[in-house]
Amino acid sequence: MMTSSAAPVVTRPASSTPPVPSSEPTATAAASTSNVVPSGPAGSEHGSNGSTTIQAAALSIQQALPPRPIFSFYLGELSQYQVSSELYSPSRGRLCQSLCEAFNLKTEQKVEILATRTDLGQFHADNYLGLLQIASDLSALEADEKTRKRTKTEDNLVKERLAVFNLSLPSENKNSVFDGLFAYHRLCVSGSLGAAHMLGLGCDVAINWFGGHTRARKARAVGGCFVNDSVLTCLGLITAHSRVLHISMDFCHCDGVEEAFYTTDRVATLSFHSSTFPTGSEEDTGYGKGAGYSVNVPVDPACFTDDVFVPLFYRIVHACTEAFMPSAIIFVASPSVMAGNRDGELNLSLKGYLDCLEVVRAMQLPLIVLGGAGSSPSVAAIGWCAATARCLGQDLIGAEIPESCSMRDHFAASNFKLEVNARTVKEKPDTVKLAGLEARIRNRMRLLVEGSVQEVHYSG
Repeated sequence: MMTSSAAPVVTRPASSTPPVPSSEPTATAAASTSNVVPSGPAGSEHGSNGSTTIQAAALSIQQALPPRPIFSFYLGELSQYQVSSELYSPSRGRLCQSLCEAFNLKTEQKVEILATRTDLGQFHADNYLGLLQIASDLSALEADEKTRKRTKTEDNLVKERLAVFNLSLPSENKNSVFDGLFAYHRLCVSGSLGAAHMLGLGCDVAINWFGGHTRARKARAVGGCFVNDSVLTCLGLITAHSRVLHISMDFCHCDGVEEAFYTTDRVATLSFHSSTFPTGSEEDTGYGKGAGYSVNVPVDPACFTDDVFVPLFYRIVHACTEAFMPSAIIFVASPSVMAGNRDGELNLSLKGYLDCLEVVRAMQLPLIVLGGAGSSPSVAAIGWCAATARCLGQDLIGAEIPESCSMRDHFAASNFKLEVNARTVKEKPDTVKLAGLEARIRNRMRLLVEGSVQEVHYSG
């Protein structure tokens, strides 16, 4: 169970550069990274060279850093649940696990924390959690037409009660309840809290591919998210860390996490998402003590390519890390940014996806990686397996999926290889507009470092 305690006070040293461990490999990696990655605004002048230099940086990091112990959470029973939103289908985790086993990727998989209702109540309202528990038993909610246990009036009352929390009966929308809903989300949260626990035991990277339900609110389900494990994990981490940086790379904006920490500087949020998503405006930057600690990067879908997005991701992550000075990072590495998802809008390759992971790993801070949303189970499994391998110091891009893989037939679309290739598109990215967005964000980070950001307070 999570407990609250007095948190360390955040102070900025005379230099705004984040502290770097003194080991020689670390210094080498940091130096090589800063030398090879372009520092100017994103634009067509970098072209494919920008992505190439990122890959060179990732390779130098891998060669320079010593092996880092990692923890990866997996529980087979999670895959037995039939959830209501394909964006968070547990089948993705089952497919990923089959690949990890086939490639003999060995990580610690035990979790010592089983989240309780009290744990979930650290963020969520008690009446909301109570209804989720009741709603988990569909036999008590669904009326049998032959034996009708409820009248139509009672049915309407059930629907009205669910609607208060943006829930519905099965098959009505993304937030429809399902059998075992509460137990399923307890396990998902357990994986994320377990990851935080493993960081406390000295693990450098902890993974929960079943986590990253970033849109759930205190008493409302949103976008297929019912319980916000990202928020709960942040709350757990700040009992031991001066500041946590939550980075989300997803088609969706992590609006639930941003809203939860909008008025505090203890958790900084950085969201890279599609500009077509209805929330996540660049102008939403935080209030009160949280002014400047919410950063939104709404990226035009045409710019979600390896050549344009990855260098942008590098520069903004570095600028925000320097300004925020976190002592731990949560990274929601959603596979929805890769080509091959059913929405078909974003277009990173597997290489681009992993390059972004390397950018975050290069910060050399305690790191939790969560899975987030993604509509294609096979694309998610390939991305997550390759990411797990990368954290273990292995590069499996393009590797042939072994015959021993128990679910190999699910990967016919990738020719049975660990590969996601970007689509060929005609639309050209608007790099000028993107450069302006980046310049404004980096300027706000500069002002934050200089102490020039003024607290913004609610009126009335």
